[in-house]
Amino acid sequence: MNKRFFKNLLALIILSSCVSIHSKQQLTSQPHETWITVFVHGIMSIKPHLKASNVLKFMCDDVCNTLYSKTVELMRLDRHFFKNQAMQGFGFIKIDPTLVERGYSPGAIADLLNGITLWSEPEKTFDNHYYTYGWTGLLSPSQRFEDAKGLFLGLEKLVAEFKSQGHNPKIRVIGYSHGGNVVLNLGAVHQFVRPDSNLRIDETILLGMPVQKETANYVNDPVFKKIYHIYSGGDRVQNLDFFSFKRFFSCKRFASCKKRELPKKLVQIELRLTRPTQKTRQNPERLALSSDLSRPEIVSGHSHLLRDSSPGHAELWFFAWPYVHYRETFTLHPLPTVILLPYIIKNVRMVEDITDPRKPIIVDIRPEHGTVLLRRFKGKEVIVSDFIPPHIFEQMREKAYLYKPNGYTIEEYDRHIAMAIEKSKEIYRTEWCKNPINVRQRKKQCNACCNRTSSTKERLKERCLMQTAEAQQSVK
Repeated sequence: MNKRFFKNLLALIILSSCVSIHSKQQLTSQPHETWITVFVHGIMSIKPHLKASNVLKFMCDDVCNTLYSKTVELMRLDRHFFKNQAMQGFGFIKIDPTLVERGYSPGAIADLLNGITLWSEPEKTFDNHYYTYGWTGLLSPSQRFEDAKGLFLGLEKLVAEFKSQGHNPKIRVIGYSHGGNVVLNLGAVHQFVRPDSNLRIDETILLGMPVQKETANYVNDPVFKKIYHIYSGGDRVQNLDFFSFKRFFSCKRFASCKKRELPKKLVQIELRLTRPTQKTRQNPERLALSSDLSRPEIVSGHSHLLRDSSPGHAELWFFAWPYVHYRETFTLHPLPTVILLPYIIKNVRMVEDITDPRKPIIVDIRPEHGTVLLRRFKGKEVIVSDFIPPHIFEQMREKAYLYKPNGYTIEEYDRHIAMAIEKSKEIYRTEWCKNPINVRQRKKQCNACCNRTSSTKERLKERCLMQTAEAQQSVK
């Protein structure tokens, strides 16, 4: 009896040790989630170029070989404009999140974003790689399509490199403002240039992107597996793109129509930042009332105890220095809203499966109260989540100041814009106009612009088909 008992006990110990070893091997052999995150910046400022003659060129999509295009090119080559946003030179450039250097804002954003990602999902192990994709930054639909081709082919090449090293990466592309429309044009490239491509983007994040009916249909393209379209009620720039004969203004969000149904993979998010008023912060009783979620006016934010501090267009993407449109009183100062994306999307996943893509999810962040409220558009049910702990958020702010460039003022920023304009005028006057080839090309482009009779889709197909062979050769 005792011998049988000891034999069974020994067998049980051996079996349990084998199971534990097997489970440890499974845990240690679990692959990391490898992510490639690409930042796509917006257009360069058109404020110095808002003249009657230029407005007509913008509306005709006729900006090539102009004073405006040359100025933007010089600004894109000026590293001064890289110091307050996730932007570097042209094409794909890798970001080093470990490099702490004053003026290296791409590294700051990647470092902060990486920290938020690891904090938001501690149960996962990530191998994150960050890149910027630099495009021309012109206010031109046709140029955005051309730049989207470079983005598409570059992503294909990047994925192939990772796979050759034994990784199976996931792709996240973050497009800000009209950089979002460059990203959305990947659908056009997939349809007309690379229809046989296996490229798939796991997460597409459109941040403050002007929604235009010319490109809105591309959200249905299979190249996009999941799309998060994030906009803010405090953004007064997003819907001001009127430079088209096909519509009056751009829109803040996608809408369905008879010709287009919005896909379920599209999640629209209205981002709000709510804070107590100054009087409320000074009075403990009022401050306690401002966090009472049993009161409907507190939940909706329509209370005299609260004020809407939702991010403006610049506050979505730029650091506080030295941008004139970034408020000193902004709740996240000096951070750009883009660094909160992993945390926002993690919270949105709790309600995105039960929402209608036509109706946005409202994400109301209240840092002073330490809470985040999530609800569907016109929905009554509210989900309350905790915001980032104050000490972690303060550490993020302190880290951001380590990257703050020296001597970076609004006056210096404006001086670099003025330098680019003056230099482009000189080039335009002394070199460009004296070259008869450039003059002939310019006249030919103007005639083509005035004689446009076919629809945008037909012209796009014709141009894409002509360039398919060239694009495929470059990939090979």
